[in-house]
Amino acid sequence: MRVTVQKTSTKALPKIDFRVVHDIVNVHQRTEWRWLTLGMILLDLLMIAAGFILAYVIRFRLNIPFFFVGSEESPSLRFYITLGAFLIPFWIAIYAAAGLYSRQNILGGPVSIH
Repeated sequence: MRVTVQKTSTKALPKIDFRVVHDIVNVHQRTEWRWLTLGMILLDLLMIAAGFILAYVIRFRLNIPFFFVGSEESPSLRFYITLGAFLIPFWIAIYAAAGLYSRQNILGGPVSIH
């Protein structure tokens, strides 16, 4: 947290910057941060895969009439798993590009622009 003083004609008012700067100062902290990031990525991989499987089950295995147009044959689960294996890395890349694994966004919160 940084504090600066602005001088006005009446009195000095402190201006407080609430952004927290998180510096990694030693190897132990860097290792912990890498494990945390790896854990978040693995959990995201699992949750995205679970979402694909749940979507498959709802779409093709529950026999909800809304999803069936004609007498089309449902694709195999193997096809959806293969498709997910190709799509999940793209989702992780999108998350990383959006800053979801950034130390500043996780520990300091997002910075709002006024």
